[in-house]
Amino acid sequence: MPRAPTPTLLPRVALLLVVHAAPAGAAESTARASPGRMHTITDPELGPLRRGEAGNLDLELAYGRTYHTAQRTSGAARIRVGGLFVYEPWYPSLGVFLQLSTQAPPVVGVEGELMHLWRGTWAQLGAGLDFRARYGALLSVGWSAFGVQTEVWRAPTHDVTWAVLGKLRLPLGVLRLMWS
Repeated sequence: MPRAPTPTLLPRVALLLVVHAAPAGAAESTARASPGRMHTITDPELGPLRRGEAGNLDLELAYGRTYHTAQRTSGAARIRVGGLFVYEPWYPSLGVFLQLSTQAPPVVGVEGELMHLWRGTWAQLGAGLDFRARYGALLSVGWSAFGVQTEVWRAPTHDVTWAVLGKLRLPLGVLRLMWS
């Protein structure tokens, strides 16, 4: 039976030089079966890290106060569909949302999120337009599944309404990646 050739020292030294000359996190790339276009790299200091893109779906429930001429209790439900761009430990996402509220007509808009998976912290920034032609902005910060959101809405009559809400969120796109 023929014997496999013994590797020489030269290819090993060349591989070692390439690994140390490459930017951090670009040492090794291997294909991995997961949702979307994901791959895993091995960082010499941090170990295996995910990179790539995938679809995203977030569900959120919120409850708090709306302030205008009178304070009112307000509840809301939001669904966001979009893309998840994984650069572990950072998981930025961008998508469109539909929000249903007890104090306002349905809202459609765009929202971006930046999440640090290892710390569990996240922040969201978005803008929307409701079915009464009011436009507004929202900002949320949180940890894990819990957060605080503030919203500011302006009507065509220049009346301003703002709200402060506690949030419960379920990032289904991220959970799908974690379980794959």
